Amino acid sequence: MLERIRRNRGRLAEELGESRHRDFSAAQASRCREAERLISGHATGRVLDVGCGHMPFRRLALRHAATYEGLDIEPRVAGVDYVTDVGAMAGVPSNAFDTVLCFEVLEHVPDPDRALASMAGVLRPGGKLLVTVPHLSRLHEEPHDYFRYTGYGLRALVERAGLEVLELVPHAGVVSFLAHQISTVGLGLVWDIPGLRQLAYQVNRFIFVYPALWIDRVVDRRHLFPLGYALVARKPGGTTRP
Repeated sequence: MLERIRRNRGRLAEELGESRHRDFSAAQASRCREAERLISGHATGRVLDVGCGHMPFRRLALRHAATYEGLDIEPRVAGVDYVTDVGAMAGVPSNAFDTVLCFEVLEHVPDPDRALASMAGVLRPGGKLLVTVPHLSRLHEEPHDYFRYTGYGLRALVERAGLEVLELVPHAGVVSFLAHQISTVGLGLVWDIPGLRQLAYQVNRFIFVYPALWIDRVVDRRHLFPLGYALVARKPGGTTRP
């Protein structure tokens, strides 16, 4: 059964497409909304997407910025510009990017201090780093799953890299985290059944995705159990280019 869920989880990510996959679960919806909000509000100029994966944010980034380049430790899709470790940044030019994206990546990096120093190094003076990280998450991408972050810890790491934190906000919460597990199992069990999977997707959205997000907003107003954090930081000096 677990193998069936894993197999179908991969299939639905491909078959739903970017716009529909963002509402696969409450956790997924919240993470995507935060990443999209950061890009829409801050991405400019030359953009580097660190840990770009399947490049789900490429299209949105190019609406706000001049260019988009992807970096990953291994290419999952065609067109990855830099195949390298985020700590090494082999072949990536220094002081070259106006915006660096790093969404749900730092938990998979064994040395986050080194990674953040490398990202700071490729930013132009005045450039911005846009980050999301998990606080609540099950084990994933094993064995390369190393950390979970508090807002205090993330701020300390970013400031040690020499960057100025402009914005640091929590998002979603424990209800969205638990609902994500239900969505994963429920859709994973039926996604290979034609007809039923479309119905299950819609039912899941209205019973587990949207209600979980609403409950987190209402119940945990102090954000004691955030799902994760979104951060904007700037490299001192200079100004970003449009």
